[in-house]
Amino acid sequence: MKILKYPLFLSVILLVGCTEYSEHVPDSKFKLVHHSEFEFPLNDSTDYQSFYVDLVNIGEDEQRLVFLGKNNTLYFFDLKSKEVTKSIKVIEDGPTPLRKLWGLYFHTMDSIYVVAASSYRVGLIDRKGEVLRTYNLLKSDSWNENTGLIYANSTSQPILSEDQLYFTVFPDRNPNEKFLFEAHTASRLNLTNETYDYFSNYPSSMRDAAWGVHAARPYSTFNESTKNIIFSFAKSDSLYCYHLETEETKAIYAGTHAENKNINTPKKNPSNDVMFHYAVNHTSYGPVIYDKFRSIYYRIVYHPLKNMEGINPTDVTYYDYLKRPFSIITFDQEFNFLGETYFDGKLYFTNNYFVSEDGLCLSKSNPNNESQSEDLLSFDCFQLAEIDE
Repeated sequence: MKILKYPLFLSVILLVGCTEYSEHVPDSKFKLVHHSEFEFPLNDSTDYQSFYVDLVNIGEDEQRLVFLGKNNTLYFFDLKSKEVTKSIKVIEDGPTPLRKLWGLYFHTMDSIYVVAASSYRVGLIDRKGEVLRTYNLLKSDSWNENTGLIYANSTSQPILSEDQLYFTVFPDRNPNEKFLFEAHTASRLNLTNETYDYFSNYPSSMRDAAWGVHAARPYSTFNESTKNIIFSFAKSDSLYCYHLETEETKAIYAGTHAENKNINTPKKNPSNDVMFHYAVNHTSYGPVIYDKFRSIYYRIVYHPLKNMEGINPTDVTYYDYLKRPFSIITFDQEFNFLGETYFDGKLYFTNNYFVSEDGLCLSKSNPNNESQSEDLLSFDCFQLAEIDE
């Protein structure tokens, strides 16, 4: 079994004694195999179910795993020692406080953009946590049907290009109505003149139905070398590449090869009390992730739970939703299919991950994972391996 290193196909090494956690679809040439793991000790002020982690460069050849914890605090973990080497508590005082942070963009230690999504604010902070500048994203008195809530967590991290900060957004509309799927799904903030506008849309295939809240969330990743933001939508087989310079969008087929694919338009609007039941009985797409170390893409696919058809819809819970089995499709830089690997849905929390030289590192903080400790932030890391004939 050969493990693919970066760049793709140019160098391979033999992995001896690897643990295979999963299966693959029959037409796969490559699959993801377990390579290593990380365990970071936590304390009373950190939460293992945080929605934001990312690997950042804090200096030349020096990386840290930045973790957004409780009380508006950023923690920087050393990958080798697994210890916190620095923490930044965002100062909340002032006329435009930044509370309930949802995510961030790390530029340098003295230039960190934090997102207070519920108050529609973005703040620039330094290494002391002092707020250097605040951007108010609402140009009216309050949110409305033309605005959107920023998703700035691991699955849709902000993107900085020149003087523009780009975001993925969830429209401020009722997800149980078709009207939501006509809205914009991204926004950009000019950091110089503070102009803020929305762009991009749901694919046309999603605009003819009310899919519900779990299908309404868009995901994104960024390929800096091609200047493309790549969007993934729950009910579209395609990925959508938005070029920052031309502002053109190109759709590329990137669907699952699984035999149990089931993407159906709801017969009626899925109300909130049955939305989990609908979600666990239908295929949907999740995050798309670019791996700059290997020049490949990952796309997560959620598959239907078995034996759920006879369950009372109102009895299906969030915990059932997090049990869904999933697969990860891999593509090369040109979006050629490499393989698709299945995973046990109860083990991983797929909204929390990071990419490193060790591979794609998935969080083990799924509430259904009985082996997960609340005192540890744990990740299993996977690398792409060629399947032996």
